[in-house]
Amino acid sequence: MSVNSKKRPYSNFTRDQLILRDWLAIDRTILANKRTVLAYIRTAMAFFISGVTAIHFVESPWIKIFGGVLVIVSIIILIMGFYDFYKYQKDIEELLKDSNIKTETSPMPEPAQVKKE
Repeated sequence: MSVNSKKRPYSNFTRDQLILRDWLAIDRTILANKRTVLAYIRTAMAFFISGVTAIHFVESPWIKIFGGVLVIVSIIILIMGFYDFYKYQKDIEELLKDSNIKTETSPMPEPAQVKKE
């Protein structure tokens, strides 16, 4: 899969060329992806709870059908959320791999180890 370099701006730089602003932008992107999947989960839970409540507490058959639809929609929302999360997570990891950037390491150099005598 060929990706346009305009969509991946950090692929033109080495690890040493990135400044703090670039590292913070990468971190914000990763956190935004996590926040988005949590919003999908929260929305799916709201639909699911609404559907189960409608099925359990209301006697009208139309409301029970509507509750069933809400439960099915909640499952679809949850699947869409995880799909988007893993799709963007894969793109982020590919970007970081191509840029020689690792999320596990800090952009700042490690302090020199002081020997105790």
